[in-house]
Amino acid sequence: MPRQRRAWIIFTDIINEYLKYEYSLIPINGEKIPYIYWKPSQYKKASIEDVFGWYNNFCDVNIGIVTGNISKLAVIDVDDLNLLPELKEYLPEIKETTRVRTRRGYHYYFSLNGEYVKSTNSLFGKRLELKSDGNYVVAPPSIIKAHQYVYEIPLSEMLPIPKLLIKKERGPVHLFPFQKCFDPDLISRCKKFFFS
Repeated sequence: MPRQRRAWIIFTDIINEYLKYEYSLIPINGEKIPYIYWKPSQYKKASIEDVFGWYNNFCDVNIGIVTGNISKLAVIDVDDLNLLPELKEYLPEIKETTRVRTRRGYHYYFSLNGEYVKSTNSLFGKRLELKSDGNYVVAPPSIIKAHQYVYEIPLSEMLPIPKLLIKKERGPVHLFPFQKCFDPDLISRCKKFFFS
């Protein structure tokens, strides 16, 4: 089978799986930069026609998945493999959930079901990235700098997001910190604490 035909079949099979999971997809280049303005993809998913059109319209297109509640997906990005033993102590679930081999480490996938998970570049105070709303990940079968992203544990094995990573609520936005103090006797102390 010709190489290009084989690549198309692989691309088609994986894209169909992503669409089955109702992921919001974006096209990215070999530098992990989107070919399109991707922010609207946090709220509206590309159609199947859009996705397969990227294969024809862009050179060497790779696929990204928009994380967060649009795709019901959160991903832990581990680039420093020395941090894995400690991460497994915090989250033993990473040993069982969907795992992608990246160029420098691993992506660990967890499903969301309406939970609020805040993105961060310093999960547990370490050089670990948690990607949720406002982020995206490079997804298989993308090729970045000669490395092909592959699933070592498939999507079908994905676990729910660990409770340790769930925020209780988004929390109200306060113009001034002392607005959280509803007891009038505490307002002056709050002002002193935050503004002294």
